[in-house]
Amino acid sequence: MAAGRVVARQRPAGGPRGRRLQAVPARGPEAEWPLIAPHAVRDTNSYAEWTRTQPGVSQHTGEADAEVVRQCGNYLVLTPDQCRERAVAGYGMHLKPLLGGLDPDVAASTTAS
Repeated sequence: MAAGRVVARQRPAGGPRGRRLQAVPARGPEAEWPLIAPHAVRDTNSYAEWTRTQPGVSQHTGEADAEVVRQCGNYLVLTPDQCRERAVAGYGMHLKPLLGGLDPDVAASTTAS
């Protein structure tokens, strides 16, 4: 599934009984990925390090390339409306507007209407 898109009537891996995806709200998911990408890399690497000695505990793997992190599917960059639609439909996700140390001013600017 591409970042910023929700597929109707198809429960993605992050459904209520599946893994929980990290959802970052953004007004323009494609345009704002470059601002969010370094923080997604930091986040995935932090979780990978914390769980390095506990195989199977986390879906995060250490990765330096932001595009690989994006393609892994652990992070969704969605509009606020898409986040709401996923929640209403029962999809599992963790909302992380301050993902990996994202500056609060940047987070506020990407979600403001």
